[in-house]
Amino acid sequence: MGGAGAEDAGEVPHLQLPGGPTSPQALQRVQDILLAAVGVAALGVVLLLALVHLKDRSAADHVSGAWMAMTRYAQEGVLYPPLLEDGHYGGTRWMPVAIYVNLAFATLGSDLLVTGKLASLCLGTAILGLLYAMLRRLAVGRPMALALVGTAALSEPMLLALWAPYRGDSPAALLQLSAVAVMLWRSRAGGVLAGVLAGLAVLSKASAGWAPLAIGALLVFTDRRRLVEFALAFGLVVAGGLGLFTQLSHGRIWENLLTLSTEQLSLRGLLGAAEKALIALEHSVQPLLLLLPLATVELVGAALSRRLGLHHLALAAAGLITWVVFADPGVYTNHLIDLVLLVALAVGALWARLARAPQAGWARGLVVAVVLTAAVAG
Repeated sequence: MGGAGAEDAGEVPHLQLPGGPTSPQALQRVQDILLAAVGVAALGVVLLLALVHLKDRSAADHVSGAWMAMTRYAQEGVLYPPLLEDGHYGGTRWMPVAIYVNLAFATLGSDLLVTGKLASLCLGTAILGLLYAMLRRLAVGRPMALALVGTAALSEPMLLALWAPYRGDSPAALLQLSAVAVMLWRSRAGGVLAGVLAGLAVLSKASAGWAPLAIGALLVFTDRRRLVEFALAFGLVVAGGLGLFTQLSHGRIWENLLTLSTEQLSLRGLLGAAEKALIALEHSVQPLLLLLPLATVELVGAALSRRLGLHHLALAAAGLITWVVFADPGVYTNHLIDLVLLVALAVGALWARLARAPQAGWARGLVVAVVLTAAVAG
């Protein structure tokens, strides 16, 4: 009896919470709060910075000046000035739709620097909003979707897209992402609309080919009728657009594009392109570098299990095109914007798949840790 009393006296009283302090439900709540908080904080900081710097010269450089010059020419009715005129060089390989997008925003004010930044903010916000909607479409929960969008916003390509003076990468990224989204939503007229959007993307940026490549590859194996609709819409938009802009520029569009778009590509450049892209990732796009292994696991796993979706094909196509683009010595990290978005989608797809696997708790924890680390690194 004395021994039993001693045991009772030695017990430490404690409060038993419902489900236990370390129950899966409690851990899930903490995890969701962390993910959502990081995502909201990242988005809030980035958008606040964009608004604060809307009327100053932050992030302005020679590329910004060139875009303003092209917009000023367009305001005066000149699309693609001559390559050489009176000793001045006027060449560019930028595509016409991107120029006209900036021209549309230029009607909102007289300061091209401010209207250009406004264009960047509007387009960048639209891209992030669409990315969130696509993640939700892939069955990614709100907390992880917010965290991935916030992490994407912290990468240098998206920072440039959001608060630097206007660059031509955002329209093409938004249009291609929209084309993929249309196909993911599987609307009845999806093939035609996706073709129109993909065609406009090519008219916005010559290297905007990952969406049409991915959509075309998917439809070849899944729906030949929609493939015809997509190809016709895409071809008509590109051909019609080039014909229109040829007339508007009095043929100078071809002088610019054919002279400047491929002259610096070489076998040596292609061989060194992957290393150059990885160096850019290491030094400037650390969130993407951290998420890339997870995206690769999702892509390889989907290929091996024969469950490749459109977002997987888009990531593979974007990787191939980015490799070719980085063979050009003049590219910068802004060309990685497509990979930032598609890697986020792939990580989201991986998360959604793990969420359906009861025994994958350790893997889910790893994904959460990597996403949070990527956000902090940004």
